[in-house]
Amino acid sequence: MAKSFTILVPVFNEFFGLKILEENLVLLQKNISSITNGPVNVLFIDNFSTDETFTELEKILPNNTNWSAIQLVRNYGVQSSLLFGMSQISTDGLLVFQSDMQDPIDVALKLVEEWVRGKRVVAGVTDKRSENVFDVFGRRIFYKVLTKSSDFGLLPWFHDFYVLDIEVYSQLYRKGFSHELIRGRISEEFGVDSIIKYKRASRKTGNSSFNFARKYQMALDGILKYGSRIPRIFSLYSFMLAILSTSAVLLILSSWIIGFRSPVQGWLSLVCISLTILSIFGFGFSIIIEFLFRLIRIIDSSDVPTVRKKIISSKF
Repeated sequence: MAKSFTILVPVFNEFFGLKILEENLVLLQKNISSITNGPVNVLFIDNFSTDETFTELEKILPNNTNWSAIQLVRNYGVQSSLLFGMSQISTDGLLVFQSDMQDPIDVALKLVEEWVRGKRVVAGVTDKRSENVFDVFGRRIFYKVLTKSSDFGLLPWFHDFYVLDIEVYSQLYRKGFSHELIRGRISEEFGVDSIIKYKRASRKTGNSSFNFARKYQMALDGILKYGSRIPRIFSLYSFMLAILSTSAVLLILSSWIIGFRSPVQGWLSLVCISLTILSIFGFGFSIIIEFLFRLIRIIDSSDVPTVRKKIISSKF
């Protein structure tokens, strides 16, 4: 049975790499169409590039069948732009393909093949990355904290390189577009049906616009939304500290009753009282954070990205 398909490509300041990207997308589109036996669309989501990216897209789109592009009025971030892109399509499946060309085409085809076999979520998981030691270390810390602090068993090294069935991606953007980590939503609500491990290549052209500030924001979004065990850990340690400090206070009172006096008058009492107050505040703070986690998960975001310019293929 023929299936329709979309390659979703987020772009931001990719002018110097568009020629290579175009050549690879033409090849990718051709190969996917042979796998799915149906039409394959390409949709670019431009996060308001400050160079000539969208102008160049306007030139190359007429030369390629079923290619479309949408430019947003500002940079909403890659996660919001991907969710918005998902809201604009209705094909049977989609592939998220990064414009930096660090994800191999042959692996992309394997993801699509798994989807054709009936998998709803097929994830590309990196087992090696061509990055500097600081980026690799930072990612290790992020995934370690996120996987250990989440109740939902989030998949480590799950990159924004995946194939989703319409049953999945059509549900992702219904809860809002902001402060989201799509991989977390996928792992939590749908699970991952199939994993393809691969080595992520180095960037072929230009420099990445995904700087430390954007990486930090994405990491914070993921940990704040899915790291629900963190306040419980604080709560547990605070509770244990409260027991220890209360026991120490009782021990001091008992020593006073039997006539024992500390060589340093008042010091032990002061420490125990301070620990008791600290533990009570820590326990209360952790409960408040736990409540905020639940509040964040209940309240849906309404920050829908605004379109600045749109070029949609007549066959899209």
